[in-house]
Amino acid sequence: MMDTPGLLKRQLSERNDIEKLAIASLQHLQSVIVYVVDLTEDCGMSVEDQLELRRDMREQFLKPAQPWIDVLSKNDLKASYKKADLYFKDVRNPTLVSVLEETGLKSLKATFTDELVRFLTEDVGASGEAVKAAEGKPPLAGSEANDI
Repeated sequence: MMDTPGLLKRQLSERNDIEKLAIASLQHLQSVIVYVVDLTEDCGMSVEDQLELRRDMREQFLKPAQPWIDVLSKNDLKASYKKADLYFKDVRNPTLVSVLEETGLKSLKATFTDELVRFLTEDVGASGEAVKAAEGKPPLAGSEANDI
């Protein structure tokens, strides 16, 4: 799993080194992509820019059969949401989370785990300890974890 820094809607030539590393990683890693949107716009990006970046990321990095999970953050601040209608026009069934209220986090973890296990077993062909690790099960003592 890799947690990239928040990417801003700008040209590659304007990105900093950390953003460029995140872009390079997304180009080469096969995994579940979790895309988080902040409709309060407290993140410094408009809803329109966040949705345009989402479309760009899906076009550039989403491979066939690769899981994509949309997350709508700050669910405790719904009254501060801007352009929610625009968001829900583009995004179907996002996972709603609030870190402050600790809601939606178990659902997000379960969705992520299910998608990762499905992706590993069906699309990558992993088995054994790799799948157990993705499911959050501890490996057996003395077992090999590199059976992908």
